[in-house]
Amino acid sequence: MSGILLPASCEEAERFAQCCQWALADALEKEGIGSLGEKPLHAALKAYFAPNPADREIRFGPFVADIALRDRIIEIQSRNFGALSRKLELFLAQGPVEVVYPVVQRKWL
Repeated sequence: MSGILLPASCEEAERFAQCCQWALADALEKEGIGSLGEKPLHAALKAYFAPNPADREIRFGPFVADIALRDRIIEIQSRNFGALSRKLELFLAQGPVEVVYPVVQRKWL
């Protein structure tokens, strides 16, 4: 298992900040983002990893992949991994799957 610390550069940090601003503005406007009512963090990560909206929310049988690119499926999981088990079985039959799991880098109590 490997991890990616985002953002990796100043340009990437700026792009990620823009994705977050878009997702927050969209959430305030609609009270729910996308067809599945996702949270702003989920929407921001989808926009970051798939700038082209046509690559997002792609149906595979009874499931919807967050992102389907030419060479892989990207699934963003901000809750427990148990919810992924049935989806992964189907998605892995299509090809490689990358799971993005956001974690807090610093937390104050």
